[in-house]
Amino acid sequence: MSNPFKKALLGATCLSVIAIPHITLANDNLFDMSLEELMDIKVTTASKREESLFEVASSIYVLTKEDIRRSGATTVADALRLVPGMNVARTDTAGRAVSARGFNSSFANKLLVLRDGRTLYTPLFSGVYWDVQDVVLEDIKQIEVIRGPGAALWGANAVNGVINIITESAKDTKRNYVSATYGNQERGTAEGIYAGVTENELYYKATARHASRHNSKDLMGNDTSDEMEHSMASFRAEKAYGNTNFTAMGDAYRGTKDLNLTVPYLPTSLNVLDKNNQHGGNVVLKWERTLDDGNTDMFQVYYDSHYRQYDLLEQQNDIIDLEYQRTSKLDNHHLIYGGGYRFTYDELNGTPYLDFRTQERYSSLYNVFIQDKITLSPESLYLTLGSKFEYNDFTDFEFQPSAQLSWNISDNQFAWASVARAVRTPSRAEQDIRIVAAVLSSGAIVRQDGSRDFDSEDMIAYEVGYRIKPTEKTAIDTSVFYNDYSNLRTSEIQGLTFSGGLPFLVVNQDNLGEGRSYGAEVSARYQATEDWSLVANYTYLDIDLKLDANSTDTRLLPDEEISPNHQFNIQSRLDVTDDLQFDVTAYYVDDVLGSDQYIRGDVRLAWEPTDSWQLELVGQNLFDDLHPESQPQLQQAQTQVPRSYYARASYRF
Repeated sequence: MSNPFKKALLGATCLSVIAIPHITLANDNLFDMSLEELMDIKVTTASKREESLFEVASSIYVLTKEDIRRSGATTVADALRLVPGMNVARTDTAGRAVSARGFNSSFANKLLVLRDGRTLYTPLFSGVYWDVQDVVLEDIKQIEVIRGPGAALWGANAVNGVINIITESAKDTKRNYVSATYGNQERGTAEGIYAGVTENELYYKATARHASRHNSKDLMGNDTSDEMEHSMASFRAEKAYGNTNFTAMGDAYRGTKDLNLTVPYLPTSLNVLDKNNQHGGNVVLKWERTLDDGNTDMFQVYYDSHYRQYDLLEQQNDIIDLEYQRTSKLDNHHLIYGGGYRFTYDELNGTPYLDFRTQERYSSLYNVFIQDKITLSPESLYLTLGSKFEYNDFTDFEFQPSAQLSWNISDNQFAWASVARAVRTPSRAEQDIRIVAAVLSSGAIVRQDGSRDFDSEDMIAYEVGYRIKPTEKTAIDTSVFYNDYSNLRTSEIQGLTFSGGLPFLVVNQDNLGEGRSYGAEVSARYQATEDWSLVANYTYLDIDLKLDANSTDTRLLPDEEISPNHQFNIQSRLDVTDDLQFDVTAYYVDDVLGSDQYIRGDVRLAWEPTDSWQLELVGQNLFDDLHPESQPQLQQAQTQVPRSYYARASYRF
């Protein structure tokens, strides 16, 4: 084992052992769930219906409310560091690069992210703006993470993974909550949850949050200009009429973030101090019905709007999405099927540096899907077949099938295997963008152009997995995968042209790349005592990319190096007494392009003097003063993550 691995293990283990003599073995109510209860958590992301976590035929991991709380994370993205197969890298004070099984960057586009059934998606680059996903973590019920394709149910862009952020229902929110946080990076965060019920059993809930975060550090250790302020508010209302449930929910946000940009402008580079202004909101309406025979119907519609503006680009995006699905049982078949429609409008106002071929664009996406879980042997062997069929305005028809075989070997052993096809459809940028990428010493200006001929990226994934509970105190989950990619995005030289008297070397988007990736993920949980638990996760990933013989691309092959080959984390959660918690988490991340390997150590000490009050002290990145986690973002300088700490006071009533 390498020295970094030893250091991560030693740091977490030693800090935990220090507190072991104070364990109170008589306390049996400190952890929210036993290991058995944890493995029997109900999840919905893998099959769009409720099933036990232990019997899911895919690489799934669940972050519970307690996992998130005791990690000390202050954002959803940082909580995802705990998940095997996930790579999370901080790009600036609020931005994160998040991906599953490779291809990580600020503009990662092979991961589908959902929140309560709504896709967190921007058609600009087919990814997620993580800097605006600043939700109240206390409001999250659980985060379900699928590593591997989920396109047969969720559609295009669910290529390397699906993240489903599920918040608590208003009915299940038993206590109100307020908290205040302050530290050297978290420069003042206040948040709250208020829930109740009316006389006619209308359950309701409101949440609000304001966060202020300090600058990151540059490579010289100086403050960068990326401070941020972000505010959000949300609501949720639920009403039941017999076997029918209605839900209405939505949120609104507004924020600003400072930017320090180096722009290869015309005809030379400029340093630009700017401010990114953003605001948006959404409304979701959901209708669910359970029939007497156990079959269910669901219809959902949502409207989402977001706006972002800085000097180089102004963008407005609006989405209307409708979805219907039904589940039904017929003898040995458990069917789920449905369809949907999504309408997207965007308006992009650019500059000579960053512009788009068309300022406005409308697009439609139609889909139908079906999945059948077939019982081959009762309570033992199952075959699941399904596919999503989509028609979009970018690439027309897409077909994304999957097949899964699952085997309940015994009460404490489960095995599965799957094969699936997934596609990543083009983004607005890949078809329409015109961006100045560099100014050469010769005076020629390199301009990256989108192409309407750019096609979908394809992947065929092969996976096998095995879960076992060898003892009442231990659970192990393993998976091995092989992904075969084709039609990967490349940038191809088209030639020299002149515009406005300036020479432009034009580079277009194309699909002349291919490759494969393979790896393994292992997760282990151990309940050492009634008061002390350990969770460890390891990820291995290898990516090999190739170019067509006629390709002139220079950007694809470095993508082999933007995701780490090895990742490891271990978390110790100890209840020292009935009212004192001591949690330690250590992470090891292998080196990537633009960043050396690093070890991150986090410590959390929480005291509950009463049933209502909780006081926390959290230290993060304790093993070094500064370290970079990602390569530089587009236009922005590379940043480093500083050692940080914060204090939080929470009150539940």
